[in-house]
Amino acid sequence: MVKIKDLYTDGCKRLSTVSGDSASFEVLELIKAAFGINQSEYFLHSEDNAEEKSANKFNEMLSRREKREPLQYILGEWEFYGLPFKVGKDVLIPRSDTEIIAETAVNFINKNKFKTLADLCSGSGALAIALGKNTDLEKIDAVELSEKAFSYLWENIKLNNMENKIKPYNADIFSFKSENIYDIVVSNPPYIPTKDIEGLSTEVKQEPIMALDGGKDGLYFYRKISEEYFHRINEGGMLIFEIGINQLDDVADIMYSHGYKNIDHVKDYAGIPRCIYGIKKHTFLF
Repeated sequence: MVKIKDLYTDGCKRLSTVSGDSASFEVLELIKAAFGINQSEYFLHSEDNAEEKSANKFNEMLSRREKREPLQYILGEWEFYGLPFKVGKDVLIPRSDTEIIAETAVNFINKNKFKTLADLCSGSGALAIALGKNTDLEKIDAVELSEKAFSYLWENIKLNNMENKIKPYNADIFSFKSENIYDIVVSNPPYIPTKDIEGLSTEVKQEPIMALDGGKDGLYFYRKISEEYFHRINEGGMLIFEIGINQLDDVADIMYSHGYKNIDHVKDYAGIPRCIYGIKKHTFLF
């Protein structure tokens, strides 16, 4: 009878060409999901004989990963900012890079005692929920156009017990109606240029194109959000975006042209500019 450690060893070999240096981590995640154990329990029970049903489940998930289905979709749940989120093929996977935006926003919200927030292109709700959990925000509007992604947004709001703080909207971010004027607006919009979509990894191309395609130059949403939300942000409030590689200067120019001041950025863990923000300050002419 096969031992759990043998499944681990075989899994690492099978994923070595798919996941590279991440193979060991991914196999452990699959073992945890198949056997209902955490990492420390794996090391305690690695010499145990694998129960057949769990071993079959592990091998089925491993085969899906060999075909380059994203690990997060196979598991059905992923962690972001220390919180659980349900995910599937109809919603963008929360990524560690986006935690930079969450961390930056949390610091500004708490420092300035902001109370109202809009999360645009909310997807799974990762940003809205992380910010709601880690601040004293009172009203959060989370807006997502895709009906399929919206179902994950609503499920994750309930999963994290945020029904009383977050109001989800299944709507176009440029046409939805809300009584709120916001202290802070955050967005991780689609920002990949249309021509670059085809060159993405097999895994990324399985995520919703709607959540990836940022138009001809990747800047469509930055232009429209910067313009249309300037008048929906309180004086002294903020706009924060996630940005892609080499987009810092272009997005900074866009924000500046629409009236935002004190524009600055934060780099991700790889040293790449990943978060950009600006303050709404009116300029009066005398």
